[in-house]
Amino acid sequence: MSLSKLAKIGIVILAVGIVLAVIPFKEEVIQTEYKAQISDWNVTWYYLLVEPTSEGFTENYLMNSALFLGNATFPAIFWYNWGGETVFGGFGGQMGFIARAELEMPVDGFVKFEAISSDGARLYIDGEIVVDAWETRWGQTVGSGWATPEIEAGKHILELHVYMWGWAVTGFETDRTIMARVRKSELLIGLAVACVGVALMALSKLKAKQS
Repeated sequence: MSLSKLAKIGIVILAVGIVLAVIPFKEEVIQTEYKAQISDWNVTWYYLLVEPTSEGFTENYLMNSALFLGNATFPAIFWYNWGGETVFGGFGGQMGFIARAELEMPVDGFVKFEAISSDGARLYIDGEIVVDAWETRWGQTVGSGWATPEIEAGKHILELHVYMWGWAVTGFETDRTIMARVRKSELLIGLAVACVGVALMALSKLKAKQS
């Protein structure tokens, strides 16, 4: 290998190292200091005459298979365990609700949500389902579904559908921390590669002096 060729290789490796160290080509999701803001939930309660199917709380189901009981309010993050006792309006055993809240995102990003129920739970954002844990769990069991959707900055509507067929437990969890998608360079790798390039260039000069 000629000395000039060694020097050229060193220059190319140095250039590659600089590119790796400077250009942000690697995508990562990182935690930010921003928090999603969630209002209290406006809750509409129903007594369920028929066990819900996979179609959920359709307009037809609510009109023909559920009895409207009244409205209530839940805090943004909640957990309730009524067990086998009365849940709302003197009713228990076969209960369901549709709750709506406003979500405000200060920046684009990801937020983790968990919907909890002793039976079925579904969470929608602006009408799009993001959590689907819709099933009857017999006995004193509790299940949940979770998702970490990417949401644009601005205001959005959360809608939570829950049914409890017997044992009554429900909840909603989120730490509201926004995770953001960012692009980063490979600084350490780039510097290491650049050092190899510099070393080859130095070696080329040393051999040139010795010849």
